[in-house]
Amino acid sequence: MGNLTVSGGTLTVSGEADNAISSKDEIFLFDAELYLSAPDDGISGRDLLWAENSYICAEVGGDGIKATNLESGKVSLLNCTLELVTGLDGIDGATE
Repeated sequence: MGNLTVSGGTLTVSGEADNAISSKDEIFLFDAELYLSAPDDGISGRDLLWAENSYICAEVGGDGIKATNLESGKVSLLNCTLELVTGLDGIDGATE
């Protein structure tokens, strides 16, 4: 799967095998309300996770929010509210 964009609305995701939301490229969230649960990560993007004006509530066994690319993985949160209960890091950007 390539880039993923969620714009507006409410989304509830219960992952049973891995991550709640993931992308092999970039994830963009605008004015979104997310409720996530998963045995591993809440949101996992490779190159970028960008969120603006969003609410993210995650109860996960791994990282809450992360970008995995060791050379360019970035997480950017602008005007977001987070409620993260995690087994590892709350926010993990591989480079920033």
